[in-house]
Amino acid sequence: MSTDFPLMPTDAQLLHDYLGRQLQEENVTGTAADVLADLESYSRQLERLRSLVREAEASWNQGHGRVLDVEALLERVQRRFAAERGEAT
Repeated sequence: MSTDFPLMPTDAQLLHDYLGRQLQEENVTGTAADVLADLESYSRQLERLRSLVREAEASWNQGHGRVLDVEALLERVQRRFAAERGEAT
């Protein structure tokens, strides 16, 4: 796992994509200040997510956690749903 986020867009790319989506909508009513406030909010959310990924990576590197066994997880979920419906497994 790496925290350099090679696939994460830059702030400039985020602004470009956000403005493009806003301009494609039929009812564009926001002011420039609204757009910048929305972008700042999104940027804060993204930074929080990046921080959580960094924390998870540090925890992983310290030996906490294990590889996700998707098949076992699906089996547990299917058994739980079957039990909730009263079905035998």
